[in-house]
Amino acid sequence: ITTKQKRIGVYLHWNGGKESVDDEKERQEIKENQIKPYQIKIFSRSLNTWFMDLLDNGKENEPRYWFIFIGTNNRYGVALPLNSKNAEDVRDALNIFISEFSPAKLTSDQEKAFMEKIIVISGRTVAKLEKAVNELKEMGYEAYSFACDTSDRESVKKLAEYAASLGEIKNVINAAGISPAMGSAGDQEKILRINALGTVYVNQEFSKKMNAGSVICDISSNSAYSLPSFILPKKAYPLAETDEAAFLAKLIKRANMAKTDYEKNGFAYGLSKNFVCWYAAKSAFDLGPKGIRVVSLSPGLIATDMGKMEEEHGGFLIKLSCEERMGKPEELGYAIATVADERNGYLAGVDILCDGGSTRGQKEFKKKK
Repeated sequence: ITTKQKRIGVYLHWNGGKESVDDEKERQEIKENQIKPYQIKIFSRSLNTWFMDLLDNGKENEPRYWFIFIGTNNRYGVALPLNSKNAEDVRDALNIFISEFSPAKLTSDQEKAFMEKIIVISGRTVAKLEKAVNELKEMGYEAYSFACDTSDRESVKKLAEYAASLGEIKNVINAAGISPAMGSAGDQEKILRINALGTVYVNQEFSKKMNAGSVICDISSNSAYSLPSFILPKKAYPLAETDEAAFLAKLIKRANMAKTDYEKNGFAYGLSKNFVCWYAAKSAFDLGPKGIRVVSLSPGLIATDMGKMEEEHGGFLIKLSCEERMGKPEELGYAIATVADERNGYLAGVDILCDGGSTRGQKEFKKKK
């Protein structure tokens, strides 16, 4: 059982039991007298989400199997001995556990990808994050909030230091950004500082605190694919690491090629998100030798408050998607969790376009003739 403070070895001993039990009387005796929970109390006992697993104890050992339950956030473990893996024995043990501990939720290995981790949610204002933190805690996660302005390198540095103080940083999901509708007239520089330079700061500062096997997932947008190639000043992208003023000046100049204030912000947004894809790929090659995987993911229109704000100007993309609908927040969440999962170790240096097919539809399959 591993916690962020220390690793604790658990030793279990059980006398009795048989390789197989055919007699109903003997089975009942085992159920009543021998299948008893071994309780390993580490810190506190509170009802929460539990991870369950079946462990093989070896053919020569008794019991043959252990049915293990670990509270994913309550530091409490239970082990039930099993003579076999047949459905009746497993059901009996499961009923004992449910009757004794009344778990709020049982989770399998595939569902627990982030359950065993500490989650830090960050944004400009902590007060706005508290609702999300409380919801995560109710679901069994250990979650915290921390204020951060991604357009300020020192603020990002403090966030990275805080996260590292809680344990080993395994996953960084950088979804900070503002859309054209969230900005005001003349906000091209603001958009570029938060979306583009913020990605530089996050990747650089967090990678200093990360070890081999960790993952950075930078969230871009399908707007990264919306501008014609002649508008994208890719030769200026490397300036983000060496000359921020020159980088901003060149991208703002391209954004100002648009006519209206909204379109100028839209160009700045598209440029910033195209840069995110580029910089995530660059980071993947820079950090790959350290064993840190970096990948970007570009969502389309998602039915969130932010997505609905953009529906007036970007709603035409809905008809260009495969199913002609907006994406659901939980669909995007699952995609990000999958990409950021450490087990996806060979997925690096690329952008994952999660937009329901709207970009491909616009350029090929639903292209106006």
